[in-house]
Amino acid sequence: MNKDRLTEIELSRGICMGCVILIHSTSSSLVDISSHSALYPIFLLVNKLACFSVPAFLFLSGVVLFYKYADGWKRNQWLPFYLRRAKYVLIPYIIWAVIYYFFYYAVYGDYNSITFIGLMEQLALGKTFYHLYFAVLIIQYYLLTPILLSVAGAGRRNSMFVLGFAVLVQASMSFLSDTYFGLEDNSFLFTTYFASFVLGCWFGQYYENIMRRMESRKGALYGLCIGLTVLYSWVRLGDVYGRISLHPLLTELIVHSYCLSVAVSLLLISRSWSGPHGVTKLIKLAGVCSFGVYLIHPAVLILLEKLIAFFGPAAYPFGIVLIFIGTTAASVSLVYMLRLWKGSWVLVGR
Repeated sequence: MNKDRLTEIELSRGICMGCVILIHSTSSSLVDISSHSALYPIFLLVNKLACFSVPAFLFLSGVVLFYKYADGWKRNQWLPFYLRRAKYVLIPYIIWAVIYYFFYYAVYGDYNSITFIGLMEQLALGKTFYHLYFAVLIIQYYLLTPILLSVAGAGRRNSMFVLGFAVLVQASMSFLSDTYFGLEDNSFLFTTYFASFVLGCWFGQYYENIMRRMESRKGALYGLCIGLTVLYSWVRLGDVYGRISLHPLLTELIVHSYCLSVAVSLLLISRSWSGPHGVTKLIKLAGVCSFGVYLIHPAVLILLEKLIAFFGPAAYPFGIVLIFIGTTAASVSLVYMLRLWKGSWVLVGR
């Protein structure tokens, strides 16, 4: 069923993409700057507050998929659905994962660690470079989407069951990981953000109805978002400065609640956005190009970091700002130009 394109999704994705670059631009400052410096808590909060962008991206992906497919989903759509995602997501991921595998060793000089088995293992886990776990995540959600569509499409009761099931799975896996498994990194597993993605699916299935209700209560929603932002900031500062000690599961509940409240608020704000036309076009462009920008930006960022490093410690904090602006502008520009080429999907998806 053809539906109108949701421009608020493009705006929301553009903002989320900017926040992803902001996370990566400021991450080095958390190592380079002393925690006793007056600048440290500023960079820490900027970095941590921007972390809503990963669950928000998954939430938005769920919205788009169910908004597009939930009405009239049929079994004969499974194969075309998978083939399209393999073409526009899996193939670009594999190409960039291989590029980054060798890029890492070119930058850091550890050529003795290059092995075919090592490449295959890191490719499967999204670990050939620090940002590629997200591609492995989204591929897992694409694999699950036809199943979720088949179950949730049977009625509202089923969709609520799926949402409850996702929350239960995520909470259970988090508990087991913290208590028994002790996984060092579970960021690439679909269970880590399962509730965020399925909540987006639920929004997408009943999009107009849910958004109307949200708009009528947006004051309360924004108030909740601000409150959770303050609580989340307090938790993150307390983690570093040792002022609080919460149970890991409570911390995770606060983190995910903050992220989802920002994601929903951002969607509402984008839906009624009436900012300057030029700014709107730039944000939408970043949203349209977001997958390509996601793939490319770490390479651009590292090259800019090498350039800024020539100026020494005096470059802080202005160097971080320049790296963020330069990485965003260069990455979006590169992807935009690549998309003019008919075969660009091989490198930047669609």
